[in-house]
Amino acid sequence: MWFPVDFPMPNEHFSRRTLTPQVTGPQTKSMQLPVSWRTQELKSAAEQTQNGQTAKTETRASIVKRNMGIAMTPAAGIWFSALFNEEVVAANNIPETGNWRRSGLWEEFRLREVVARTGFDLRSNLQMGLGLRAQSVRADVLGSFSASPDDRVVYSGSRLGMAAAVLANVSPVQISVRFETPVSGKVDIQGESKVSSTSGYTGAAAQLAINSDISCSAVYGFYQSSKNELANSTPSPNKSRRSTIVPIGMAVDARTVPLSVLGAGANYRLSSAVILQADAVRGTVYASNDPELLVPDTVSSGEKQPVNVARLGVSVEKSDWESQVFIDYATSKVSYTANSASVSRTMSYWGVGLRAGIEL
Repeated sequence: MWFPVDFPMPNEHFSRRTLTPQVTGPQTKSMQLPVSWRTQELKSAAEQTQNGQTAKTETRASIVKRNMGIAMTPAAGIWFSALFNEEVVAANNIPETGNWRRSGLWEEFRLREVVARTGFDLRSNLQMGLGLRAQSVRADVLGSFSASPDDRVVYSGSRLGMAAAVLANVSPVQISVRFETPVSGKVDIQGESKVSSTSGYTGAAAQLAINSDISCSAVYGFYQSSKNELANSTPSPNKSRRSTIVPIGMAVDARTVPLSVLGAGANYRLSSAVILQADAVRGTVYASNDPELLVPDTVSSGEKQPVNVARLGVSVEKSDWESQVFIDYATSKVSYTANSASVSRTMSYWGVGLRAGIEL
């Protein structure tokens, strides 16, 4: 059954999905209704040292992700699907320094995405899929340490991107290759138009069935960054103050840009219907001080920061429905220099989720 299985990776709004071999479409001639729900709790601690003075901040965030969709195969060799994704992030910044910032205020990032996909069989064991991604972004941010409680910026915008994938099934191996363009568009902030984007992705995944009970998988991919002007400051909406606000906010990973992801997984069938699943991912990110959040052509090994993700789940599969309950955990540490200040940030999160789907 078709599912939007994901590995989380950072981007401007906390997470990134990297699809596993199920990148094309349904494998059966039927209609499918997949849904999923996920909640995560994040904690980030940062230290900023400048001129011998150290300022500490702690950020907590709650994330809720919802996915629902429909997929159908009207005729042999062709299929269509539509998926609605929503991700809502509420971040609570609690600085230990700052003259104006009030503890307990929240920033919110909301991302809604509709993915329309179509695919067809090139051969009996070879599928190709094409997709259009349409996103709407809405944010309510505070900006900087010096922002007063009424220094908030609310903005919204839209952006578009394309995706293509090929899936080959040569038993006992499935191999997929996926390409996503950056999803780019514009937002209007205080009368100023700015480019907003999230990184593109190119990667491959493989799944090997060792026997009827055990299978293993692997994924590797890298990201292409695109101009994102939300790192540029904008004037405070409070005209009596001269402060500026960074529209990307002070999110847990606001300035980290994904570089690559490498992962492995295994499935073990406990019974005819119950499957135990485990995944582990090693990702790398770059902490960008570029006002357009771009990655330089050459990134040294010392500038690549690790992100580690682990997930454990249990799936129940029947002939006409499927479900999965899982938990996951991630850690990362990013160190960089911003405005002559040394910054070190550590992040950890845990989450639980549920996926379910039926075939009609």
